[in-house]
Amino acid sequence: MIKEVGRLNLPKCTSCRKNCQAKPTCLFGLGEAQWLSSPSHLEWENIEQKLEKQIEAEKRKEGELVGLKNLGATCYVNTYLQLWYHNVSFRNALYNLEYKDEDLALQQTLCGQLQLIFGLLESSISKSVDPSHFIKCLGLATDLQQDAQEFSKLFLSLLENTPSLSQVIKEQFCGQYTYVTVCKSCQSVTERPSNFYELDLNIQGHKDLKSCILEFLREEKLVGENQYYCTKCQSKQDALRKIALKKLPETLNLQLLRFVYDRSSQRRQKIVANLTFPDHLDLSSMVDKNVTTLSQSDTQYKLTAVLIHRGLSASSGHFVAHILEPESGNWYKFNDEVVAKMKSGKKLDLDSYKGEDSVCTELLQEPAPKKMKLLKGNHSSKDVYMLVYTKVSDENLAMVPVPATVQQLVDKHNAVEATRLKGIRKEAEEKQLKDVELRKHMIRFIHLLHSEENFGHQWLPTKVLKQFMNSAKSDAVFKPEVNYLCQHGNLKVDKAVTLKYIPKSAADIIQSTYPLFKPIPDSMLCHTCVKNHCLLIQAKKRLKKDNLFVSESLKTLQNGSTEVEADLFYVGKQSLKRWRSLAMQDVLKKYASTSNNNTIADSTDSKSNATGNNESSDESDETFNSDLLCNHNHLTIEKSAFQLVPQYLWEILRHYFPDCVEFKYASADPCPTCQSDVLSHEKELATRKEIAAIQKANLHQLFLNKNRPSLAFLYDVEFSKLQANQTEFFIVPSQFVDDWKDFVRHPDKNEPVVSVINKDFLCPHNMLLYDPALNLKSTESTVNECEQQCELLWCSEWRYIKENFSVDHEIQISKTFPSECFVVLQNMEHTNLNGNASTNETEIIDLTSSDQSPSVIIKSDAENQSTETNVENNCNIPKPVARLVYSPGLCATCMKGLEQKRFEEMCKYDDGEIYVLKSTQPSHEFCSSSTKNFETLPKETRRGKRVRRCVRGEKKLSNLSSNLTLKELKIRIMNQFSIPPFDQNLWLNGQKLTNDDWTLESLKIIPGCTLNLVEDIPAPDSALIVYESVKTTEPETGFQGTGLLGYH
Repeated sequence: MIKEVGRLNLPKCTSCRKNCQAKPTCLFGLGEAQWLSSPSHLEWENIEQKLEKQIEAEKRKEGELVGLKNLGATCYVNTYLQLWYHNVSFRNALYNLEYKDEDLALQQTLCGQLQLIFGLLESSISKSVDPSHFIKCLGLATDLQQDAQEFSKLFLSLLENTPSLSQVIKEQFCGQYTYVTVCKSCQSVTERPSNFYELDLNIQGHKDLKSCILEFLREEKLVGENQYYCTKCQSKQDALRKIALKKLPETLNLQLLRFVYDRSSQRRQKIVANLTFPDHLDLSSMVDKNVTTLSQSDTQYKLTAVLIHRGLSASSGHFVAHILEPESGNWYKFNDEVVAKMKSGKKLDLDSYKGEDSVCTELLQEPAPKKMKLLKGNHSSKDVYMLVYTKVSDENLAMVPVPATVQQLVDKHNAVEATRLKGIRKEAEEKQLKDVELRKHMIRFIHLLHSEENFGHQWLPTKVLKQFMNSAKSDAVFKPEVNYLCQHGNLKVDKAVTLKYIPKSAADIIQSTYPLFKPIPDSMLCHTCVKNHCLLIQAKKRLKKDNLFVSESLKTLQNGSTEVEADLFYVGKQSLKRWRSLAMQDVLKKYASTSNNNTIADSTDSKSNATGNNESSDESDETFNSDLLCNHNHLTIEKSAFQLVPQYLWEILRHYFPDCVEFKYASADPCPTCQSDVLSHEKELATRKEIAAIQKANLHQLFLNKNRPSLAFLYDVEFSKLQANQTEFFIVPSQFVDDWKDFVRHPDKNEPVVSVINKDFLCPHNMLLYDPALNLKSTESTVNECEQQCELLWCSEWRYIKENFSVDHEIQISKTFPSECFVVLQNMEHTNLNGNASTNETEIIDLTSSDQSPSVIIKSDAENQSTETNVENNCNIPKPVARLVYSPGLCATCMKGLEQKRFEEMCKYDDGEIYVLKSTQPSHEFCSSSTKNFETLPKETRRGKRVRRCVRGEKKLSNLSSNLTLKELKIRIMNQFSIPPFDQNLWLNGQKLTNDDWTLESLKIIPGCTLNLVEDIPAPDSALIVYESVKTTEPETGFQGTGLLGYH
């Protein structure tokens, strides 16, 4: 029986494609097929061919050009390095540089690294060169794509500081144009020259290069606000201004402004439009003969390079260069590591991107445009962003050889590369030998695995055997996760299906591979565990049968199909729902020594859930019928907690739970203590309802929140002549009112409110810590987010609360009416505001606060109308002063400290938002007006609870931290308003923010505040004051922290 349970008596498998998981003697389908298959992939001929192809793919052939490896997002650097390398004059000048300490210079200086890159591009034995040291020298991020045009400008500006390269850069790239301004009044002509290293051409709305250049040189009218200040007329006059080419460089760089800033989307976008450009560029028709002395030959250029940006986004994509190789006269395509000669040879061919164009067309979901018909010698592209033209010349420059020091480094690099290629071959040979030995080893193991030896067997987990078959690594580590032995030291019954019964010699080989794993000895299944396992199966079958019978019987009783027996028993409803799960737990405890409790419990829970049992894990320790007991261990009085079942069902349940409590319907009585508690609770509830009704009747207006004294009422109190000149109000916490209302509405669910606690409004000096008038709950806005809010009570309400509730501190607000005002009113009783006598008495006086204009309202009983006159208009009537009196008074010291503390807390935030309002007025006018407005602001400004909306010209900045510096804030503002940080003037409450290193916390910039932004706009004629040749544009923030902005 033991072998039958372990399935060792089954016949041994001879061949199985898929392993029989529940059969320990099946040793096929474990991964042996890969070792028994044909070993063609290990043949030396095949490996030799693959190896030769790999080595040849990395070697540079004679006559081939060398590429540059892309380090992640450095393709824009690679295109310019190839462009500058193929400029023979620039390369010769770079090779002629000399250093005192050449080894150090070549390793640490920018020019030295550039020399090494050029040397490798000329003499390397590899097809591609790694520019890592050059990129590291500049401090560029390899995973961030930058603006290619900006990189070119900054790099050339950096090289111009090198004396030996300065002259060649000016000769090769520097040109000059003149701003020609003609005054329409006196016809005087003013010329202002300016150097350029490249021409930035607008391509939007243009189809060919010629129209772009003409727009750059077009005449501009200076009228209106842009009038020209004529020094001869000594006044602003209408004028005409144009740009005239004066001197042209040897290499003309034309930067096409394909990337523009879109104000609607607040980001840079790419203009995807075709632009036609020629092989030969003639600028003779675009040169003004009155300004320049350029000859015909100086205006003739030929195309030598085309730089392409592939992609739909301005912040991503790929850069490729097409360059005319000067020595052979052939066009090459430089795509990082891959350098390919154009099929047409000496003609530029941009049709090699047809496949990429189709991909972009699919992304745009637009039909592909028809191919343009171009004239001979013209090209068209929608991705070109830079064109390079070189003056036509018959002279061929002699190429300077690579400097000796650079050549030594190149030779070392080539030697290392050759050694690496040899190492690849050696590693392949060693790997082939290891693979052959491993194969032989695995074949011997498979033969041992299927041998019929009589030296003993051992049990081995199936997953260990599969892992060994598929990896067979000697350094592999395996840690057994499951204990396969029972408490008697024999094999567990339920683990036999996860093991394999293999010869001991094969098990020893696996143990040598996995030293930490110990095979299970040849022990049979435990006799005791097998017996208990069989009993467990029988108990589960009976439990399933009884559960089905109980369920059907309960359904029958609910439908009333059978007569109810006289003997009935109480059973808890929850226990009845989960009785099968509780019974299964008892069965598992009894036979826990042989079974996987987790597996059986999972199957039990799934069956229990199918019958509607949703019990939690906390109820797993409860006993059957425990839900029938109350807290006093008697039968519960809750009728919804139990159900009556007949005796035959109770006998079945009692079989599984012999120790459960038993309550017979005829003899069991509910718990008397619980019944007494219910009666007491009902009496207490009736008392609560009575108290709630009385309090609601006495404080009816407070409950309904009607006719309440508010903040406006405090400043608009009505006084009659017969009343005293003081009205009193009282303060209670809003929490007290809310709790009291909850009690009145639902006295059965809430406890009665017995006390009013006002101590939170007081400081340690027993004076008011907050101004109650500003912390009323009924107000629409609050000065500060206080810990406590309060409500005003009438005197009658306060008297009732003081009599029926416990009050710790009384807080009173009194509105006083000075006696001087009554003198004025008595003089006005017999004279109206027009000077006529009147017999009507003054009945209502409306007084506002002292910082506003008080008004006197005269109301007639006969006419029932009022006339309002501002007291300030009558200089003979003194201004009445009204005020609020608090008892206890306000503590100025504590209030000031609290406000300071709260303001400091408001200055510390991690996710705040502020508003920036752009102003068009000059800085000096804004300073005075802002200061004036700031002085008239109240000391404490209320903030609305509703979400604020931006006004016109205002934008919101979100996700701000108080640790942000003013400089970083200006960068965020630049992204919103497109104003450079150095042109931003920020004002807060009339004060100009100047220190860029200060944080928002130190500048007292709190969330929700508004900063005023004034842009510095230079005067139109300011360029005439100082002459300065323009070398490069101002750098963007993209290259901050790199060598391009701080390298020497």
